[in-house]
Amino acid sequence: MMMSFMYEDAMRMGVDEAVFIRELKAKLRNNRSYGVDSINGHTWVKMTLVELMEAFPFWSKNQIRRIIASLKEQGEIITEDLSDHRWRRPTYYRLPSLGVDHA
Repeated sequence: MMMSFMYEDAMRMGVDEAVFIRELKAKLRNNRSYGVDSINGHTWVKMTLVELMEAFPFWSKNQIRRIIASLKEQGEIITEDLSDHRWRRPTYYRLPSLGVDHA
C-alpha cells in the first residue's frame, strides 16, 4: 500500500494530517461518485477507530485521535456521530468545503 500527500497540505497542516486528508478525499470522491453516505446535502465517510487503525496501520490509536483533533482544530475536517447503532458507532467525516474535488 502506498500513501501520499500534497506538499502544500503538509506545509499548512503537518505531514500526518496531510496523509489523513489525502486518504479522506479519496474516500469522499468514491462515496460521492456512488452516491453513498450523502446526508443533509453533504458527502460523508464513516469509519470506526478500528477501521481507521486498519487503514493506517503505521499509526497508533492515540496518534489517530491526535491527528483527527488537530484537523478539527485547524478547521480542515468536520466530524459527526450520525449513526443509530448502539454497539458500533462510526464517526462520520467530511470536509468543510468542496476541496474534495481538487484532491
